Amino acid sequence: MKRILTAWLLALSLIVTTALGAGAAVDEPQQQADALRTLELFTGTELGDELSRTPTRAEALCMLIRLLGKEEQALSGDYETPYTDSVEWAEPYLGYAYEAGIAFGISESEFGPSLPATNQQFVTMVLRVLGYDSTLDFLYDDAIDKAAEVGLIDGETAGFTRAEMVAVSYRALSCPQKGTQRTLIQSLVAQGVVDADTARGCGFSVPSAGSSGSGESSGSSGGNSGGSSGGNSGGSSDDDTATPAPPNVTPPSEDGGHNGGDEALPPAQSEPGENEDSPVTTPTPPAVDQTPTPPAGDSEPEPESPTEEPLPSGDGFQIGGVSVPLGATRSQLTSLLGSPSRTDPSQYGFSWLIYNRDYENFIMVGLQNDRVVAFYSNARNASYLGNRIGSQAVTTSAPAGYSMELFYDQHAGGVVNGILVLPSGASRSTSESILRAMELENVDLVSAERVRAGLSPVTYDERAASVARAHSADMIARGYFSHTNPDGQSPFDRMKAGGITYSYAAENIAQGYQTVFDVHSGWMNSLGHRTNILAPEYTLLGVGIAGGSGYSLTYTENFYTPR
Repeated sequence: MKRILTAWLLALSLIVTTALGAGAAVDEPQQQADALRTLELFTGTELGDELSRTPTRAEALCMLIRLLGKEEQALSGDYETPYTDSVEWAEPYLGYAYEAGIAFGISESEFGPSLPATNQQFVTMVLRVLGYDSTLDFLYDDAIDKAAEVGLIDGETAGFTRAEMVAVSYRALSCPQKGTQRTLIQSLVAQGVVDADTARGCGFSVPSAGSSGSGESSGSSGGNSGGSSGGNSGGSSDDDTATPAPPNVTPPSEDGGHNGGDEALPPAQSEPGENEDSPVTTPTPPAVDQTPTPPAGDSEPEPESPTEEPLPSGDGFQIGGVSVPLGATRSQLTSLLGSPSRTDPSQYGFSWLIYNRDYENFIMVGLQNDRVVAFYSNARNASYLGNRIGSQAVTTSAPAGYSMELFYDQHAGGVVNGILVLPSGASRSTSESILRAMELENVDLVSAERVRAGLSPVTYDERAASVARAHSADMIARGYFSHTNPDGQSPFDRMKAGGITYSYAAENIAQGYQTVFDVHSGWMNSLGHRTNILAPEYTLLGVGIAGGSGYSLTYTENFYTPR
């Protein structure tokens, strides 16, 4: 069983930020509506705000999408739903909500967009925005009580009007997200949905850029799972604590340790997501020896040089304009892509050659008996057999003797966001050295994902990895699955105990996934975990993977930004 906390899976993620004061207190419905309008989270109709009217289900859904910070994605997407009764203006919102699995119809073919929304329905949706799970944290019948508990409402009301929808939405902005003290408005500011100065002008407490605050507050990241992201928890700059980047990290030792390379990742560029490292190119061949040929008869004729083996035929894996075919030799691979950044042991018995100097062209190439036998990439410039990263799938058929697995991004319209090609029937095994390699590969996958989203890559941090690794092992040893261990320590307690000081920090955990490709895809398809992976504030990442019986592998990602 895979565990990743969402409405239909089981997993967790958690967020922390710097401590902030209480949010603004405006009680008058019209003032609340005006504040939400200023924040671009509320609009009226052609008749005005109509605060005394009961909102429709479509209007309530629109408000939900805005509170999630996803209106732009909804309006720019091309979504399909099975509902035949949608109203035109609400179709983008309904399509996004349906694809994301956060709103459901009244039947298989009807959403009921013009039906009146109820207080219970709306607070249930807003609780989900705050990270609460309507199957684990509360039941639908108890939604009103739960809403009162977290501060969304004062108690059950006789009816439900647009004024009450506005009031719940306004209060939600100052509510901490699940398990944290980070408020919804702070999350929207961090996403770039709401302007920080505008939020402060409306009376909400939002930290100034670069401030570290006076303590920790945590805020959950929307969707159906919590996510540890938040307060700035920076790694110490002590010289004895290496923070090696994935490039040039030597293969892990058999005892589970690893030797960090001394070359860090390139610094963040002025334009997010644009890595100025040289793209993957074909190296210039060595100069040909120009020594004159001796006259005939002066010496024995030299033997002919062996003929270079031609590249295998067939469609190659495309990366950055270079085509790498299955069956290519090691020397041919090097001629095409250059030398790898590092070589990792794999679960499949072959070696992964890691090319990560430019995450727009990130690729892992499997080599066995000096032949290319496997590929993986989630980079922007990758494609295979017509399947392009960021586009809809074309085929899942692979050449004879091989299998192809496509990974999909359900929060981006189901586009392909990972391609894995393996020998047919490849079996898996793990060892300590393989687990350490998988940890570094997880950092690579996250960095490629971030660069594709226009963000800077993260840098591998051994201190965070040690904390994460210990938590994964502890969950297996003591038989629990939670951000908080049986001793009551939160992720941030463990980070501090591990010598990490931070301004923002986050944790994702998962259990039961058998490969680093599977768990990364699972996290990306869970809104809370996805938010952590794509949060622009994080600069460092440590990953810890532990093996054990029951759920096989347990994963922890610890993100942070040094104070």
